[in-house]
Amino acid sequence: MHRTVMQRIGKSKVTKLKAKAGVVYPLIRLPKTFADEIGKVAEIFETQCDGRRALLVTFENRAEPSEVVQPDSKVIQLLPKVIQLQSRKSIESRFLELESEIKQLRETLFSNETEDYTKNENKWARSDSNA
Repeated sequence: MHRTVMQRIGKSKVTKLKAKAGVVYPLIRLPKTFADEIGKVAEIFETQCDGRRALLVTFENRAEPSEVVQPDSKVIQLLPKVIQLQSRKSIESRFLELESEIKQLRETLFSNETEDYTKNENKWARSDSNA
């Protein structure tokens, strides 16, 4: 009889996957160290462990042909890479450009408000009845 020891490999919150309207599946993510299991068929068994509900997942030795992971594909990392800007100088130039555009927008808005105010004031002004 072949016996193996069960060991804890991680912790994952069960989330939901909405495949289509009205259909929701529970989703458990495996640690990235199990990336070689991608594309394989998994069998899931329900059991008990220390009086709690437990799931046992086994994998077939071969992957489905349509889902074999290509050697050049990358596994999503736990901490994704942050896109870095080219340099601090480019950040400063972008801020200066944004400030300039905001200034132009303000000037346009204020000039339009002044014109509208002048038009409305003249429109509603009473004519001098003493003339």
